[in-house]
Amino acid sequence: MRGRGIGEEIVREATGHEVDLIVMGSAPKWRRQSRFFSPTVDYVLRKAPSEVMVIAYPQGVLEEALS
Repeated sequence: MRGRGIGEEIVREATGHEVDLIVMGSAPKWRRQSRFFSPTVDYVLRKAPSEVMVIAYPQGVLEEALS
C-alpha cells in the first residue's frame, strides 16, 4: 500500500478491515534515544481503531536473525 506515512497507512488499513488487534515490533535503537518507540509506532498507538500490541525486541535479537 502507498500512503504518506507508514503509520497512517497501517491505521487506514486497520480501519478499512475492522481489525481487532494490530501487532507491531519495536527495535532497540529507539529505546536508546529519547523516545521509547519509533514515530510509526507512536502514531499507530495514538490513532489506531483497535488494540495495539508492541513487541519490544531485546538488544541483539534482530541482528542475530539476519546473520
